Amino acid sequence: MKTRNPFVRVARSFRKHGVLSTAGMAYQLAMRKLPRLIPKSRLKWADLRYGGVVTRNVQGSRMRLDLSDEGISRELYLTGVHERYSTRQFREELEPGMVLLEIGANIGYYTLISLQHLGPDGYVVALEPSPVNLSALSENLRLNEVDGRVSLFPYAAGRKPDVLPFYMMPRGNHSTFIKRDDHGFKPVSVVDVQVTSIDELAKRENLKIDYFRMDVEGYESEVIEGMAETLADTDAPSGAFIEVHPVLLRQNGSSTLSFLERMEEFGYTVKTARYLGRRRPVVHSNAELLAHPLVDAPGCWEAFFVRDISAA
Repeated sequence: MKTRNPFVRVARSFRKHGVLSTAGMAYQLAMRKLPRLIPKSRLKWADLRYGGVVTRNVQGSRMRLDLSDEGISRELYLTGVHERYSTRQFREELEPGMVLLEIGANIGYYTLISLQHLGPDGYVVALEPSPVNLSALSENLRLNEVDGRVSLFPYAAGRKPDVLPFYMMPRGNHSTFIKRDDHGFKPVSVVDVQVTSIDELAKRENLKIDYFRMDVEGYESEVIEGMAETLADTDAPSGAFIEVHPVLLRQNGSSTLSFLERMEEFGYTVKTARYLGRRRPVVHSNAELLAHPLVDAPGCWEAFFVRDISAA
């Protein structure tokens, strides 16, 4: 029986996964609730003065943040950073002149960070299917005057071109093709979005991708199948930053194990992965991740992959 009571959900997680997963789940619930409950005076002040939309300097770029969204916008308004440790490593993975593919660019947090490190010869190809996020992303790109350095596509990535229902969540960075039933997430609306495969997009736009980032809320396996030719190419991306969602993968008929095995077939293995983006726990290989007690826990692993050319 499902429940929205956080104490009941934590207790059930303890029985099923043990103390480590329970701590992770409690952390995730806190991250979901705190932006609503603790800083209400700040949020109300901003709502009254700016109508719920503020412009802030975030990681060296200007961003417009809609505080009616319960997710990344409020987090950035309150803390100025999203996924602190992964943000730091993401900067380290990029090299000047790279072409970065962003699958699920959201409102542009990582897009803008990447442009700072790719230099004038670097380029970003960004996909974002949510009409709400897409509007915010376009505005944030305009604010930072990055015309000519980003190609923006209003698509989702998947196995093949299609039109599919997309569940819009109160936290815009959790919107997904999968009707979520974890932690009481409920969609606020459903919209039809255009889906493309990365292989089809790469052929049409003549793309050569050096690195890619993906946050697709449980749709990881579908995206990878739609970029099989790109990943199998001798000139495939050198690495990737992927958020791996064990529970949502299972809901979509996949698993962390099958996803990692498929990535390994293309020569990609885990370099570093952090559960829920925290400093600890951290693993440094496929084997360590699969052996970890939180491998199938709620939430996600923020995983950096590296390509072994000899294994591909």
